[in-house]
Amino acid sequence: MDKERSLAGTLAFIWSIRDDTDHIPAVCVVEEPNSNCMGILLAVNRVGFNDGTNILRDLKQGFDKIFHILAGRLDGERDASSTENEVFTAIVSMCTSRILSRLGLIPGRKRSRKSVKDSLSEAIDCTRRLDNSRNPHKNSCHVVRNGSEGIDQAYKFLVQPPDYGTTRKPC
Repeated sequence: MDKERSLAGTLAFIWSIRDDTDHIPAVCVVEEPNSNCMGILLAVNRVGFNDGTNILRDLKQGFDKIFHILAGRLDGERDASSTENEVFTAIVSMCTSRILSRLGLIPGRKRSRKSVKDSLSEAIDCTRRLDNSRNPHKNSCHVVRNGSEGIDQAYKFLVQPPDYGTTRKPC
């Protein structure tokens, strides 16, 4: 059972051929009943019917190549050293896109994370809109106003941080 678990973990790692959070891989190793064989099930999450089909096709081709090399070793066609080199080459070939992306040699997937400044600016705008919508006569709730002022101060600190070298105050 430990070998199967280790194999599934290794295959799942290899299977992540791209830095793509929209297509997360899943691997399952299945023992074939009444046989010395194991089956490998591959899956990818999809948004639509054909979404992920190209990734599954590329993975199947890559794994077929790796398993063909390993089968040649079992049949005595290859020695251990050449088998290891060929499998390593096949894995690197299969994962080239992810490797280059992680090394920063090709542009990776754009992150949709906002900067802290953008998040605070958005929070200030939302708080002000909420403040104005609750009481358009500016007799707003102190909690909302104070919250907005606190966010304003944090935003100003990020945009223009104080110079601690010249204006040091005792704690």
